[in-house]
Amino acid sequence: MEEIDRIQYVKIADSFVKVNKTISFRGHGEAKLYISPINDKTHSFFYEKNVNKFFIKKKDILTYLRDAKYEYTNQEMGYRAGNISENYKDYFFKSEQLKEEEEIILEDSPIKSKGRYYIRGSNEIWFFLREIFIPIISYFQIVKYSYKNENVIRFIPFIDYNYDKRKFIAEKSINQKDKNLSYLNQESEKRDAIKQKKYRDKLLDEFGRCIVTTISIEPLLQACHIKPHRYCNKKEEFDSFNGIILTPTFHKLFDSGLMSFNKSKLIFSSHILGLRQESIIKKSIVSYNNYSFEESRQNYINWHFKNIFKFPN
Repeated sequence: MEEIDRIQYVKIADSFVKVNKTISFRGHGEAKLYISPINDKTHSFFYEKNVNKFFIKKKDILTYLRDAKYEYTNQEMGYRAGNISENYKDYFFKSEQLKEEEEIILEDSPIKSKGRYYIRGSNEIWFFLREIFIPIISYFQIVKYSYKNENVIRFIPFIDYNYDKRKFIAEKSINQKDKNLSYLNQESEKRDAIKQKKYRDKLLDEFGRCIVTTISIEPLLQACHIKPHRYCNKKEEFDSFNGIILTPTFHKLFDSGLMSFNKSKLIFSSHILGLRQESIIKKSIVSYNNYSFEESRQNYINWHFKNIFKFPN
């Protein structure tokens, strides 16, 4: 199959999911998925010329659920339905019973409302996705391929944990009507900010530059956790071996699992980024020379590669 076009980072909103609505959402939601502002290009992407199949792969759904396990277990955003972790094993079992490729049936015409363009599915796999998806941190890449003189469209779900955690903690504390919790959260954040500064300073002293781009302008350098906070124990949270220095773009790519290191080789998640975007990103890398990590840091790198990186197909 040859990729001919894609729509990137289609966000899964509270209004789309059926079960896992966050406490901050007040509406009921529908089965329609917001794609973009209304434009001819979006319409032709889905409904014009030789688009004969929409599908999603079982392995992508299973990868999504593995990535979502942390939020299902810890529920940092807070959910109207209460404990969503009770459904996780059932969702995983049902996903394992799916066919290798499940066809998605879209309604014959899109929904256009208030300058916004939506699509809506009408079969069981669409409704199942609405059950298992977690809003805010979930996205689709929607990719159009040319295959045997026709076009097919693949939906690739994935998780990006870069949401505003403080906002949800505040809303959760209000929902629980616990004023003391809000105060404790503020004090905890102050302590973490001090630790984060010391952590960044130590990494800047050690690396002095972004290990990918070699940029050394300090305001552009960020301390990046290799093993994310959400998976760390107390010892690992601010362990300097659990860190590297990156510029913001590469920090975001690394945190999102769209970039990692296979031992010392820099790799990207091509099926989500797309070859064109990957090529653009690589142009900003002047000279990456397979950075040599010491053993303690390499152990964290290996963990990231195994648990966070989204493997290309």
